[in-house]
Amino acid sequence: MKRNEETSLWTGIGFLIAFLLWTVLIRCIDVQAAGPNGTTVGFAAFNLCFHHLTGVHMTAYTITDWLGLVPIGICLCFGVIGVIQAVGRRSLLRVDPAFVKELDFVMEQNGVLIGQNMFMRTVINADDGRVIPVLTMGPIGITPELKRKGYGKKLLDYSLEKAAAMGFGAVPSRAISVSTATAALPMPGASASAITTCQRARTTPSSSAKS
Repeated sequence: MKRNEETSLWTGIGFLIAFLLWTVLIRCIDVQAAGPNGTTVGFAAFNLCFHHLTGVHMTAYTITDWLGLVPIGICLCFGVIGVIQAVGRRSLLRVDPAFVKELDFVMEQNGVLIGQNMFMRTVINADDGRVIPVLTMGPIGITPELKRKGYGKKLLDYSLEKAAAMGFGAVPSRAISVSTATAALPMPGASASAITTCQRARTTPSSSAKS
């Protein structure tokens, strides 16, 4: 998938470079007053030669004029689709349908932002052919000066509690062995991959993610 995306990207860049190069060449090479009503055109000798071979066909001129509107129409369509998507999701930045806006959390302390966590929808393609809907979590972060003081754990428990309340069943994560049935964030030394069920996560009695 990544290779296909890179190929598409470089193909697009190639077409853009070709377009820019053609624009420069047509404005610089053999520019003469060889167009209709004495207008200047690039590659004038080639244009005159082709004109002498084919003559004047107004039908062809009409067709090419209308074809010139096709790319403009395509661009307008993509613009309208983008606006519809942005309005439908009520955000110009969050246009990914996998984003779960109800599970986008921040943690505050005395009105100051100190932490953040979010979830995205995804699926696991099981070996037996099943497609299992799950959530991916993160990035979860706590301001550096408050790390390793329990704030991240509190935010994590609160986030998983809300995810479970919405009916989501599992959050894939890299977990370490702990004595309690809680979810674990990726930490140095982590080695065991696990699917942590939201229902098993410990929760703290709290009505918000504020510390």
